[in-house]
Amino acid sequence: MLISIMKPKVVFFFLLLCFCSLALFLSSYLHYDFMRSDPLSYWQDSLAWKTPFHPFHVPGYPLLIAFARAITLGILAPVNLMMVVNLCAYIGSAYLIFRILTVGGVSEEPALIGVLLFGLWPFVGLTYAVDPVADITAILLFLCGYYSLLLGRKKQAGFILGLALITHKVMWLFVFGLVITDWLLTKDIFTKRNFWFLLFLLSPIAILWFFGAIYHGSITWLFISNLKVEVASKSALPLLDGLIGTFINGDLKGILKGGILTVFASIALICAITVYRSKYKHFEYGLAISLSILMLFLLLNQGEIWAAMRFSRLLALP
Repeated sequence: MLISIMKPKVVFFFLLLCFCSLALFLSSYLHYDFMRSDPLSYWQDSLAWKTPFHPFHVPGYPLLIAFARAITLGILAPVNLMMVVNLCAYIGSAYLIFRILTVGGVSEEPALIGVLLFGLWPFVGLTYAVDPVADITAILLFLCGYYSLLLGRKKQAGFILGLALITHKVMWLFVFGLVITDWLLTKDIFTKRNFWFLLFLLSPIAILWFFGAIYHGSITWLFISNLKVEVASKSALPLLDGLIGTFINGDLKGILKGGILTVFASIALICAITVYRSKYKHFEYGLAISLSILMLFLLLNQGEIWAAMRFSRLLALP
């Protein structure tokens, strides 16, 4: 009943209000320290933008912060500047969710439910937009590239998805899924359009890898740290260390965390099965997104498994 009287502008304004309210609550009431861990690292990388070769993070988000700092003449405090960037990405992502769903044949009201589901996804939808990390910016680029692909604008899609690849390494899995799906849906992949698509897609990451290899003196610099820290199992389990290991090695907090993760991994699996059976318009891309999220739950270890939860908000599409 409530959603039937809501319009897109109202929904987007509501998400804007939720973002600002949470940011104000965390900063003013809880005095939460945003500038630590990854956000602090991103800010430091933005100051060293001339050498964007961090072995753990790709440089898209720090470069965007550096650009935003330049055009605002440095008048904003680091946290405020990064929050403004994330707010724009958050609202932009919500709008793209709406556009992608409507292009797929979904009517306005269910599409708005999808927007709210994405923006308020349990535990992560709002919090990991307010927290100034690279997630929501990478998601914005992924959604923008996905939307361009649906519209048949392959050069534009390749360029934007290429930027997503150098904004967050999780996007490697999602973009790979989109590209494979697009190839499977194309009768002849050896075309001029696909050549330019791949060229625009791979150029940013190839350039970054090449110059980073010279800088670090290693051809594995771009991924070796992530394999050791995020993927390498911390238990005897070669796979599912993040899900099962969280239960086995955790206390009550670990058991609760493992339960939450298992629920959302199950949702991803249910989405994949339902999407495959329903075969709605563009269902192949929804299946690719669901399977990409399942792969995160499968591969990430105990220390990094929450990243699968953070990006599970993309299940709002399938």
